[in-house]
Amino acid sequence: PDKTLLKNILMMKLGKQLMKSYTPQSEPVEVVINGEYLGVYILSETIEVAKQRVNISDNAYLVEIDYKPKEDDQTLLSEAGYNFTIHNPDPMTDLQKSVLKAHIDSVDVYMESQQYFNEGNTLDDWFDMDAYLGFYWAQEFSENPDGNFFTSVFFTWRPGDVIRMGP
Repeated sequence: PDKTLLKNILMMKLGKQLMKSYTPQSEPVEVVINGEYLGVYILSETIEVAKQRVNISDNAYLVEIDYKPKEDDQTLLSEAGYNFTIHNPDPMTDLQKSVLKAHIDSVDVYMESQQYFNEGNTLDDWFDMDAYLGFYWAQEFSENPDGNFFTSVFFTWRPGDVIRMGP
């Protein structure tokens, strides 16, 4: 649908500015294989935990919300019915998985109870709001249908800390 072939690259650059965190670098490339021109594609870094990429501590999680249910040790299903793929730690222990699931389920309970409208309870207790707003505006501005927590939505979390949207 993007006839200019610029939307993905522009949104990656916007996301990097808005979120102030790692955003995969990407460049347009023309692909020719065995002399056959196949078109213009976006060559992009993969999302992975590393010092120059997603730089998180050893006890932190890198999680992707994904609509496609998988049945392996690196996925979990929240009580609210969301599927999560855990990219870090990998491999993950049963204890690490239960800690993450308990936190995600407690966020779901909090959001569904609408306690965030009551005085004394704030979303800041659960989310890095600057990172969330950067994520939100990049998704909204780009009209990204996946930005509605459908797929390829990443966040990081460390026990005792808030959830940070991105990369």
